[in-house]
This record gives sequence, C-alpha cells and structure tokens, in this order.
Amino acid sequence: MTTRRQEGDERRAHEPGRSGDDRRGERGVRELRYLSLGFLLLTVGKVFLYDLANVGGIYRVFSFLGLGISLILVSLFYQRFVFKKEVAS
Repeated sequence: MTTRRQEGDERRAHEPGRSGDDRRGERGVRELRYLSLGFLLLTVGKVFLYDLANVGGIYRVFSFLGLGISLILVSLFYQRFVFKKEVAS
C-alpha cells in the first residue's frame, strides 16, 4: 500500500526532464531547515543578551513571558509543518 505522497513522487519521476532523485527540489531542504533553526537561535540569543539588558522591572517579566510563548508557538509550528514525519502504512 502506498501513500499519496509516494504516488505523487512516482508520477513526477515519470515527467519529462525529471529524475527519480530530484523530487520537488528536496535536495537542499534539510540544509534550509537547519539554517532557519540557526537564525532562530541567533535571534533568541540577541533578545536575551542585548534587548533584555535594557529592560527592567515588570517589563522584563512580561518580555520573558512573551518570548516563552513565542518559542512554544514556533516549536509547535516546526513540529507540525517543517519537521513532519511520514506515516508508515
């Protein structure tokens, strides 16, 4: 039993000018995912080291809460859409 994605890959592999190894340009996708993760880590580091150094009191507390909620939402996004695992049938 094949999945819809596998069926689509098989159809695209038979298109003129396409090889089976070059499916939807997936060659550099892994590198792009890790590059985006690196940029995210750099951004979070900048927020901790630079931006929050100039904030005090209750504003710092709310900034940490906002950053935490943002990181949770980004991790859910990554888990659901970016680092999606294929379901084995």
